[in-house]
Amino acid sequence: MKKIVIAGAGHGGLTAAGYLAAQGYSVEVYEKRKRDELGYDWHDTIAASTFEYAGIKVGKDEYTGRPNSTFFPPNLQTPISIDATAEQAEYSIERKVLYKHLLDNAANQGAILYFGKEVLRPYLDSVGKVAGIVTADGEVLADFVIDATGMYSPLIKHLPKEYNIASNYGEKDIFWAYRAYFNLVPDAKIVNADRFNFYFMFDGIKGLAWYKLNQGLADVLIGAVQPLDKARLDEVLEKLREAQPSIGYEIKRGGYAGDIPLKSTLPLIVGDKFALTGDAASMPVPMNGSGITHSIIAGKLLADTLIEADKLGKEWTIDNIWDYQVKYFTQVGSKMIGVRVLKNFLLGLDVKELNFLFNTGILGAKELGAGAHGQEIVLDRKAIFEKIKKGWRKLFLLLKIKSVAQNSKLAKQAVLDIPKSYNASAVASWVEKINGFIS
Repeated sequence: MKKIVIAGAGHGGLTAAGYLAAQGYSVEVYEKRKRDELGYDWHDTIAASTFEYAGIKVGKDEYTGRPNSTFFPPNLQTPISIDATAEQAEYSIERKVLYKHLLDNAANQGAILYFGKEVLRPYLDSVGKVAGIVTADGEVLADFVIDATGMYSPLIKHLPKEYNIASNYGEKDIFWAYRAYFNLVPDAKIVNADRFNFYFMFDGIKGLAWYKLNQGLADVLIGAVQPLDKARLDEVLEKLREAQPSIGYEIKRGGYAGDIPLKSTLPLIVGDKFALTGDAASMPVPMNGSGITHSIIAGKLLADTLIEADKLGKEWTIDNIWDYQVKYFTQVGSKMIGVRVLKNFLLGLDVKELNFLFNTGILGAKELGAGAHGQEIVLDRKAIFEKIKKGWRKLFLLLKIKSVAQNSKLAKQAVLDIPKSYNASAVASWVEKINGFIS
């Protein structure tokens, strides 16, 4: 019986654990935190298809529909509202509830879960190939290792250079996010009470703020590409209270900050007897950092690939599991790289430029909707002409948007040109091309 070790109890790793254990493989999960420490004390947005991909059944009373979005420019004028289609429907679920389902499913299928076991680095065999992990308690040998340790992966840090897997994050690729649930001020005005409100470059931060009602509380997030000290955070919160007077001062839940990857997926997520899922591979929607659904999709795709290769009597080397990389980038990664292009463009604007784009309608529901739902920006000739009429006073900004749309399309096509079978030279050329869009 082949043994698979999963480093970290990430969403993608736990999903893979459930599917692999159900097929009779020996599966062990090593997580540095205690079980009751897993999952932040807040709700997450996931696609409606997430439970099916994860192979779990979740009661209808355990999740709710996600409100539709409204986006505000820095001056709070001319907000843009976007209503999701049926195909874009999303759910809101407590992270700890989702974790419980994933953990229970993995254990019920036969996976062994170890908590309080920190993974330090990969264990390498005599020829420098991954052959297990090293924990604080010693070596754990395995036929395959799945890295689900998160964006600061100790496995990637200590991988041999021959694996060509690196998680270099640029200035705009890490999102420092503070989130808290505050009490509601009685009888205070709530702007767009039925919507998920996003505030770009709020109070001048290089990032955004959000506000939504959540189970009778004010769900607030302040996020930026540079961490805010307490004094600055308090300033931004006070400004947000001016925009949303219902935000009280008593923290009911959350009240802490953490780092979220905003980078599109690392160009290489597989190696000999090794693969990445989740934040270790950087699998978020680059506009908002939400990556749970992508991680779970990746976990299932990886499990399917390992099972199929084994049925065919193939070793789990990079050439035989390359299908995982191809399927993930074709189904998910090709969409996210274009979103990253849009995200970097928005973060590169100053407040006046962003206000201008909102107020003139040059940046509209079509463009923001594409970014929010992982789609490329498409500007036809008619759309370009209309934007020229609106933005002739700042033509250079319009040219930037046109360039963003073109680069988004080119980036997506570059990803879709991934070699369908593994060839070291062809893959190296493809990775270099992808890095040209995400560097």
